[in-house]
Amino acid sequence: MRGRKPKPSNLHVLQGTIRPDRKNRREPHPHAMEDVPEPPDFLDEAARAEWFRVGKELLSAGLLAKLDTTALAAYAVSYSQWSQSIMRIRKHGMLVKTPNGYPVQSPFVSMANKAFVQMLRMLAEFGMTPSSRSRIASGLPADNPNDLDMFLNGG
Repeated sequence: MRGRKPKPSNLHVLQGTIRPDRKNRREPHPHAMEDVPEPPDFLDEAARAEWFRVGKELLSAGLLAKLDTTALAAYAVSYSQWSQSIMRIRKHGMLVKTPNGYPVQSPFVSMANKAFVQMLRMLAEFGMTPSSRSRIASGLPADNPNDLDMFLNGG
């Protein structure tokens, strides 16, 4: 499929750009979860902590459905890889010496960069970057963003 990725209908509603003639009437609408589920067993300690931190935020915004747990796990793994690479860069520096004594870029720099790109892609999918959030207008007063639940529940 060419062109931009289609936006979910609920995103068009939040942006105020919904058009009934272009709405996908067969679009699935998964139910939001009641609580952040337990993370997959393969997540390490840093990834598990990020799973719960971000999961709570997504849950409070009504953006976490059971279908989203794989994407959340992928984000958490990328976060863990990025943070571990950054810690190793801090410890060993941006440059390392080859066996011949020549300075070269640490392999942890490219690892951190790749993990960061993956993280940004997942963050944007969930609307968790400033630019992806700026495209959404929830209809709530700017000084009271905690009333999202009331808005989503129609009250």
